[in-house]
This record gives sequence, C-alpha cells and structure tokens, in this order.
Amino acid sequence: MSTDKRITLQQAAEIVKNGSSLTFSGFTIWRRPFAVIFELIRQQKRGLHLIEVNGGPQTEFLVGAGCVDIWESCWVGHELYGKYGANLSRRVGKKEILVEDYSHAEMLFRFTAAAQGAPYAVTQTSLGTDIHNPEYDMLGRAGKRDGKRIAKHKYMFAEDPFFGAGAQVLIPAAKVDVADAIEFAMLASGVAVGKAGTAVVTPEEMIEASITAHMAPAEAKIATPQRMADEIARWRAKGLKVGFTNGCFDILHRGHVAYLTQARAWCDRLIVGVNSDRSVRELKGEGRPVNDLESRAMVLAGLGSVDLVAPFDEDTPIALIETARPDVLIKGADYAESEVVGGDFVKSYGGEVRLAQIVDGYSTTAAIARMQEKA
Repeated sequence: MSTDKRITLQQAAEIVKNGSSLTFSGFTIWRRPFAVIFELIRQQKRGLHLIEVNGGPQTEFLVGAGCVDIWESCWVGHELYGKYGANLSRRVGKKEILVEDYSHAEMLFRFTAAAQGAPYAVTQTSLGTDIHNPEYDMLGRAGKRDGKRIAKHKYMFAEDPFFGAGAQVLIPAAKVDVADAIEFAMLASGVAVGKAGTAVVTPEEMIEASITAHMAPAEAKIATPQRMADEIARWRAKGLKVGFTNGCFDILHRGHVAYLTQARAWCDRLIVGVNSDRSVRELKGEGRPVNDLESRAMVLAGLGSVDLVAPFDEDTPIALIETARPDVLIKGADYAESEVVGGDFVKSYGGEVRLAQIVDGYSTTAAIARMQEKA
C-alpha cells in the first residue's frame, strides 16, 4: 500500500482558492516556500488576503503580480538590505490594495491567539499609538469587517479585571482560512471510510474527491478530453481496468440501461462518449436529437454504471478513443467486430473489443415513432 503523501506544487497551489486568506512560514527571506509562491503567481490567483507576522520578498512578488487585495502585517523588509516594498507602496498609492497596520509584536500575539484557538489576544504594547486611530482602520472604513472572515473590530479596549492594571488592548486572532484544511480533511475521511481497515488516502484520491465535491454528483462525471485523460491516469495508477463505449443516447430507455450495465461489468471504470447535437443531426437527420447534449450527458451521468461522460463533436469517437486508450472497447451486438470504430487501434496495443447484447424492441427511433403515432 502506498504511503506517499506528497503532492505536486501545482496541486498544492490549487488548494488556495481566489479570495482565500493565507499566511506563510519563515522570516523575511528565510524558510519561505518560494516555489509555492511562484506557483500561485503562475496560476494567477486573485483577491488573496495575505496576513503575515512580517512581510518579505513573498509579499512583494504576490502584490506585484496582482494576487493580493488585502495585506495585514507590520512592515516589509530584509534584515540585510533594510526596508523595501516598492510593489506594495505603488499599489497602496494607486488604492489598488487595502493595508491594515499592526505592530510587529501584535502580529505575533495575533498568530499565537489563533494557534491557541482563542478569539483574541490581550496586550498593552500599542497603547497611545496611531494604530488605534479609527482613521487608520482601513478594513473598517472599506466596510470589510463582517465578523466572519474578518473581525468586527480592529481592536477593542478593556480594563484589567484581575489586577487592576488599567487599560488593555484586545486584538483579533489572525484567522487565516482553515476552510480548505477542514474541507480536505472531510473529503479524506469520506474516501478512507470506503476502504477496509486502516487506510492511507493518496493525493490522487484527494484530488478526485475534491473535483467531485465541488460539483453536483452527475455534473462531476461530465468531462472534457483533458480531464478524461487525467481521470484515466489516476484510475490506471490504481490498477483499474478502463472501458469505453459511445452513442447518441437521445432518449434513454431500458435497452440503454441494460447495455451500459453489461458494459460496466467488463471493466472497473466505464467512459461513455456521447455525440454532440451537430454530430447527432449528421447521423440521424433533421429533428434529432430530441434532447440536447447537456440533457443527454446529465441523464447518462446519473446512471450508476457510468463513471465518466465525454462529449465529442466529430462524426466518430476515434479521437476520444485514441486519447483514452481503453482496455476494453464496447459496442452493441448489432455491430460486427470489424465495424467498431477504433477496434483495430485498441487491439493494436493489446486491448479487447466486446459486443454487448441488445434488448429487442427498444430504440430511440422506435420510441419517437410510437410518440408520433399517438400524437
């Protein structure tokens, strides 16, 4: 059993969504995850809320690339080269970014409070400074303090109730988004409970679960050729047998359901290529399809026997078959094996072609004819 919990830089950066609040480990240039920072820039993340004990090169890179809308910290600099922050200063001057200023000590206290699970920290270090000037509550002035993702107040004052030491400053914990971590933990538990005994959840399984979780169950099965290829790569990494079939599936009927159930029995994962509306018209003539591509794909994806639906616009699915390289290619028994599109290609690398039985008396053409007779 694999115990490799590593993921690629691309996968790590994909966890950070547009609009996320985040922070980074390290100090100035030291122990900063620059590879991840550069990947966030490559993926063109936007609307980030960066909360830091102190800023450094990572701040300048992300701000300069237009990734950050809000920055909470105390200073940007380097212990060898002094203060710098040209990108931050430029964007502040243009009012393209909101900056919320705390003292260095307060930022440390804010993160300590968050690590302890406390809603706020208590300090006296900033008493009498302009940090408490309401004019400098930039998030408050911008109407961003919703009490959910951003604290209702930048600070509050309270009297020491224990030793009578006078005024104390209450500052909110630095709560960066943990929604991603919670979400992925829940996804991981969902994958793990489907396994026997104590199980490791692989990065590939996490990615697959994440994709599915963010879509409706049926919608999650409808894939572009690229996503189909990615899914197949993950399936093959688990040693799963991939099957492929195709058709118009215009009005889904009992015969289709039986056919797809039989096809799924010959593989571990079944991909169904479905003709586009234009492709159906070319094959079946004017007036077809009765149901548009989106409807047909969604109905197919709702079947338990179907693992992925891949629409195609060409007259034949050969391009999809060449991309998928299925272990088994399936068509109805109303075809001869020599007539199956892609059959020779699949057999050339050791795959097989199988013909599924057709339920007599059921077809879309016959169903349309019966409806027209009753009209």
